Amino acid sequence: MPPGVDTKAAIKRAIKTILSRTPVRPASLYTRILTYHSVGDRDHEMNVSPDDFALQMDWLRDHANVIALDDAARGLRGVAITCDDGYGDNWVTASPIVLRHMFPATVFVVAGRLG
Repeated sequence: MPPGVDTKAAIKRAIKTILSRTPVRPASLYTRILTYHSVGDRDHEMNVSPDDFALQMDWLRDHANVIALDDAARGLRGVAITCDDGYGDNWVTASPIVLRHMFPATVFVVAGRLG
């Protein structure tokens, strides 16, 4: 930026200009990525109970186009399912539910924690 130009104000103006020229699109035109961590009976804020997870997958079956993460990265519309951190319950609890619906899903594991 040239001397004397308010950088923060210039950034705000640029963002407002971009947003004013971007058409509003319905949510159905966007790609969503659902990120889960633990799916089990833990008392933790990042945990989803198996029953709630099953209900969420049932809802997706009835209301969404579930796509693979690589399809989401290519810009296809739909919902991708991921599990972060590679908790054991991703395999034991979540995978049978995901497989029952034949949904693609991606699990990210912490390599240093594999035993």
